[in-house]
Amino acid sequence: MEQKAKAKKQVDVTRLIQYMPIFLLVLLCVVFTAMTRGRFLSLGNVKTLLNQSLIVSILSTGAIFVFSTGNINTAMGGTSAVSAIIGIMAFHATGSYVLMILVMLAVAVGIMTATCLFSIYFKVNMMMMTLIVMNLLMACQKALLVGQSSAKVPYSFANDAQNANAPLIIFVIFYVICLLLFNGTALGRKLKFIGSSQNCANQTGIHYNRMLLVAFVIAGIAAGLGGLLTLMRSGSIGTTTNTAVNMDVMLAIVLAGMPVSGGAKSKISAAIIGSLLVSVLNSGLLMVGVSSTIIQAIRGICFIVIIALSIERTGRIPAREI
Repeated sequence: MEQKAKAKKQVDVTRLIQYMPIFLLVLLCVVFTAMTRGRFLSLGNVKTLLNQSLIVSILSTGAIFVFSTGNINTAMGGTSAVSAIIGIMAFHATGSYVLMILVMLAVAVGIMTATCLFSIYFKVNMMMMTLIVMNLLMACQKALLVGQSSAKVPYSFANDAQNANAPLIIFVIFYVICLLLFNGTALGRKLKFIGSSQNCANQTGIHYNRMLLVAFVIAGIAAGLGGLLTLMRSGSIGTTTNTAVNMDVMLAIVLAGMPVSGGAKSKISAAIIGSLLVSVLNSGLLMVGVSSTIIQAIRGICFIVIIALSIERTGRIPAREI
């Protein structure tokens, strides 16, 4: 009886943890709405929040495939920005939006693939590798825009895309595909198995390097689409565009309850819930008068605390799917 009571208590705690991000999201909305006297949940601000969260959501959706293996990818923002700039160059050279989108996707997938291969063959820690690539991409972003403040597409492109709800449609299609891949195919199971125990995965015949490469290719597609959504939102890419989104992606994933160590507890839904949490937190703090510098500090502290709490401790039995 005592064992059953303990087991029931464990299940209750697990369920509470699972629903905690949703409780936190609701709580933040209530608090910020009260502090801004209703302005936070005005129709205009809600639309802005949703638009802001779409870019982080699509980048986070792709990043989760990498995070599920126990690796961290910090180069999503830079990849999306650089691929978008090169795509804009292709558009100005040809006048074709289709070619622009294809170039953006190709460049983003190429960057992510090269990052993964360099890490594998030169045996560089993946987080360190993506940090190096992130800084290289920031330099490339400035170099590609030398002599100009930003790269732009015609205003009609962004305007028509917003009127047709293209960003939302693109995100929903990509998310549904990723949801099916992650939860309904062997690919998702293998990636989570690698995150739970790489040694066990290797012993069962799962090719670690191959699975990691597939995860980075999917992350590359997400980065290319993230660059496209950025263009659809603002119509331009500047020297600092998406430079802070790497922190937003990582913060979104861990705020939504997904451990950075990956494994069986990885969940694709973390992309949506987490991105909404980040957008609500950022927008709410700004609306109540908190400076952007303090917001950055708060986000950094939150990220450190959550990582410290979510990292799997040594000596624990790896989680497994039931």
